[in-house]
Amino acid sequence: SYFVFFRETEQKVQIYKVIDDVFSPKTNDNCVVTANTNYTYRVTFDPQSGWIKVYVNNQLVTQWQDIEPLQSGSAISLRTGGCSVDFDNLRVYRSRASAVNVSVGPNGAMRFQSSNAADAGLIRSMAHDEAANWSVAGVQYYKVDWTVPELDFLNDGTGVDIDTTFNPVISANWLGYDEHSLIGSYEVAIGILPSLNNVLTWTPVGNVTSYTHTLSNPIYDQVYHVSLRVINGAGLNSLFVSNGQRLVDGSTIGLPHHDLAQILVYPNPATSNFSIEGLEGVYGLTVYDASGKLIMNEEFEQSIQIECTNWSAGIYQLVIKQGNSFILKKLVIE
Repeated sequence: SYFVFFRETEQKVQIYKVIDDVFSPKTNDNCVVTANTNYTYRVTFDPQSGWIKVYVNNQLVTQWQDIEPLQSGSAISLRTGGCSVDFDNLRVYRSRASAVNVSVGPNGAMRFQSSNAADAGLIRSMAHDEAANWSVAGVQYYKVDWTVPELDFLNDGTGVDIDTTFNPVISANWLGYDEHSLIGSYEVAIGILPSLNNVLTWTPVGNVTSYTHTLSNPIYDQVYHVSLRVINGAGLNSLFVSNGQRLVDGSTIGLPHHDLAQILVYPNPATSNFSIEGLEGVYGLTVYDASGKLIMNEEFEQSIQIECTNWSAGIYQLVIKQGNSFILKKLVIE
């Protein structure tokens, strides 16, 4: 091992090399050591070159080169030599290049994960030049998460999980969680099989926990599956798939069937308002914008004129339902 001694009585600093418990002095340089005084000590050791350098308050006070340097070590030890000493802010640094990989994980340099996106890692870095000038320590905190997010639930439909829908609209709602870096965002896809996204390709939806997609070519008796990608704050993701919802035509199961082909939506394109005509009795109107956001969901009787002054320009899908029959209309707002 190596020892560095600061001698108050002699006003010296000394470097020793120890082999088989035999102490051999290597330097004995002048150094001011005053009682009841705080000092910043820095000791560097280069196992390749063998140089040991000792600094007091950023000033080089002694150095020695071991031509047969020790190549490995496992600890440092603080000794008082029979005096009373307070040690504070003890840190061990390793030399590195301008970039370095820091291992993360149970056995890594950063062994703990964040809790609720709090800082869990800390790196300090210092630099010194050839003239032995030391920089102030740079400090960087890190959030740490190496586990994928989890899912509380993924339901077909807008509420509790459904197996069947009579509307040409595929909806889902969900709730993901991540105890380390929290949820960053979600992505949604829809397919006719759990592994497919042939109905709706992967679509980012931000942090919202529900999505609705109007089918442009609805297929009756088809089961549609919603796929959900949950992404946490560390960029790790998990994939989940719903058990599916079957689109059913009410007329095929003996329910009352209404002829909705005579319905008119005009003017189209519209600017400030549009009308729906051709229905008698109570019917439901559900409107979605191009992103699948629900704009309106109400019931009306017979013809109606709807104001759309506050609607953004774009394409809207109108699902008009009476009983268990529906028709899909496209409306353009200018």
